[in-house]
Amino acid sequence: MALIKCKECGKEFSDTADACPNCGYRSIVPENRRKSKVVAGLLCLFFCWFGAHEFYLGNVKKAVLWIVAAVLLNIALFLTPALSAAFLILPIMGVLTLLPLICAIKLFVISQDKFDAKYNTPDSPVSRIGCVLGAIFGILGIVFFIGMLAAISLPQYFKAIEKARTSELLTFMSDIAASQQRYYSNTGHYAALFDQLDLGLADENDNSVGPVSTIEDYGFIISLQGVGKDAYIEASRNGGKFQYAIRKYYSSGEVQCLSDQKYSVCESLKFINK
Repeated sequence: MALIKCKECGKEFSDTADACPNCGYRSIVPENRRKSKVVAGLLCLFFCWFGAHEFYLGNVKKAVLWIVAAVLLNIALFLTPALSAAFLILPIMGVLTLLPLICAIKLFVISQDKFDAKYNTPDSPVSRIGCVLGAIFGILGIVFFIGMLAAISLPQYFKAIEKARTSELLTFMSDIAASQQRYYSNTGHYAALFDQLDLGLADENDNSVGPVSTIEDYGFIISLQGVGKDAYIEASRNGGKFQYAIRKYYSSGEVQCLSDQKYSVCESLKFINK
């Protein structure tokens, strides 16, 4: 048994007493209000981004900050593919994983005396258990809403990007077709190799394209097909979400977009010929 000083009146009294006999100040929190560091640690480990552990410990402002951070990180995670910044995924996932673990470990290893002195005194804030559940369901709703928006908008975004990429490709294919027409007027047939054209084509290292019939550019594999009147240039998408090919005939100028996908980027291109 030891004597402790009352925070209210300054008188000493036994540490086993529930309250100061002089002024009635309670030195021990009632059992139904005592917080457990194990419970706090588990809430932090599994529901950290809902602010659950801070609501449990009575720190409402800190809990709200956790929720705001969770929403911002989820938005960043959903936007990462759209921003073509996949290198952001690992740092974001690292933050989402490591911070709850670090905070939970701090709660688990803190001594019981220090925990009680900070969270189990009469002056400590009361647990907001109802807020814990409210935060969990609230942030789940926000994440679900963001996911729904992403599911609706991202496919359209990717199609728009693909359409812009294809527009650049079509300009290049038109230059090839015009050069082929000039070559045909001089030789009576179309060129089978890129170095036969008068465009001075160069690769990504600024080296002249050699005697090849296939090159890679604009994210497509571009090849010259045939030398007769039905010859054409074809560009097949090299990787990416959409798989399709664009074909341009030299003699007629007809452009076709070919795809086996049910929902293809071809559907959004105005030059489709079926």
